[in-house]
Amino acid sequence: MRLTLIEKWDDPADLTKVQIFRLYASKILNVALYAVLNVELAANYALFSSESSIEFKDSDFNCREDQAGLNLLLFVVSEFFVGKIAALSFPILDYLKAKCKKTAVLKREI
Repeated sequence: MRLTLIEKWDDPADLTKVQIFRLYASKILNVALYAVLNVELAANYALFSSESSIEFKDSDFNCREDQAGLNLLLFVVSEFFVGKIAALSFPILDYLKAKCKKTAVLKREI
């Protein structure tokens, strides 16, 4: 979040609110874009260009809706697990970094 460091917010609470809103907005826009691209695949109608952005794999799927549904399911599952892995990995990385530098482990407040 280097952008919020440049902005120089006066109140740390405002900085946190802005960072949380930007993270939320980026995730929502990511989901919306991915959903629209899969609707484009299922409807076989290009919305943004002359051809669909996601290619239909007729050798793997019986119909376009099956592929779009699987794409959306995999997206939801990957978003869930990436969020959990990130939440667990940062404290572990902080711990390992502190052990390598032989310093005290700082506990972050949430």
